[in-house]
Amino acid sequence: MEPNSIPADDHGPDAEPPSVALIVPVYGDARYLNELLEALDATMDVPHELVLVDNGTGHPIEERPERIIIRNPVNEGFAKASNAGARAATAPIVIMLNVDTVPQSGWIRPLLAAFDDPSVAMAGPKLTYPDGRIQCAGIRTWHGNGSAGGENRHDEHPSNSDEDGVTGACMAIRRSAFEAAGGFDEVFWNGYEDVDLCLAIRAARHRVAYVAESTVRHHESVSGPERWRAAPQNVAYMNGKWGSR
Repeated sequence: MEPNSIPADDHGPDAEPPSVALIVPVYGDARYLNELLEALDATMDVPHELVLVDNGTGHPIEERPERIIIRNPVNEGFAKASNAGARAATAPIVIMLNVDTVPQSGWIRPLLAAFDDPSVAMAGPKLTYPDGRIQCAGIRTWHGNGSAGGENRHDEHPSNSDEDGVTGACMAIRRSAFEAAGGFDEVFWNGYEDVDLCLAIRAARHRVAYVAESTVRHHESVSGPERWRAAPQNVAYMNGKWGSR
């Protein structure tokens, strides 16, 4: 069990085991956490675990049977908090979910259905801005092709298309593939750790799928200057790790 964690209650011997674990590092204004929790209450219709990793905010969080709450005294960053959350969970599929996301009705089942294909190790939904514009529909990257760079896709395209990656704002991944990759590289501080993991998954010859039928709204980068504090170091580390492969 993780230090400073509150375990989920026993659901009893006849309870269906969770099919998915949602991992949410908690940081920033409490209203985003509350909005996310309300959205999950309204949309989660499959057995699940919810692991909330509080990065030093102390926000009040209601204890429930499906929730595992980990309290960090200080901000440990996205990568370290997500890794801790994944270790505390048990489900075979984990979804990394930013605290400033709002899953939309019908989002979870299409996302999980992508894993019916055994070649798919990672999948991501259609991320939209609050006004409905597409923010990310998969990632195209040039890391690993002799240069470094990449971009979010903003176009409508079919589900199950092969992508170079998906964003860590909402990233579903098989637990076995996540563990084989070593989880998120904790050298990164709130940036590029998601692309790095995507590249590791692709390097292991797994597929990354985009799921157009799953929609998640994303406010994006509401954690303030912490989001960009280590951007130059992240870019330099990313380029050194993948840029010349």
